[in-house]
Amino acid sequence: MSKIVQAGDVAKNIHLWTTESTRFSLFTATEKSPVLLVFFPCAFTKHENKVLNSINEKYNKLFKDLNVHIIGISTDTHWTLDAYKNQKKIKFEMASDFNKDAAKAYGILMDKYSSYGYNGVAKEACFLIAFDK
Repeated sequence: MSKIVQAGDVAKNIHLWTTESTRFSLFTATEKSPVLLVFFPCAFTKHENKVLNSINEKYNKLFKDLNVHIIGISTDTHWTLDAYKNQKKIKFEMASDFNKDAAKAYGILMDKYSSYGYNGVAKEACFLIAFDK
């Protein structure tokens, strides 16, 4: 596993496919507002994605009003994430890190996930990215 990104580190640009079949670019998004990257392991698992659910519950009050762009990220395909977003009524954008580039860049790619021995899944983690202007 790579070194986990720390506060004050220079953000690494990422490009991901979203559930709207558009290309997300971190550096482009941060030109408009701060961005909260919300990594979670997998959609449709028996384990609840607590951080993702909590952010979704507080979205209007805490994030929309503060003009923070939120993007949920997992290594699932963007089609799987679209179904998950619709079922869970997630209010913000979701994107696929299917190639695991973002999880590697931010140092949160797990070597082993669950007792099934799956590898290549992101840890649950959040990164708030804002650039000084």
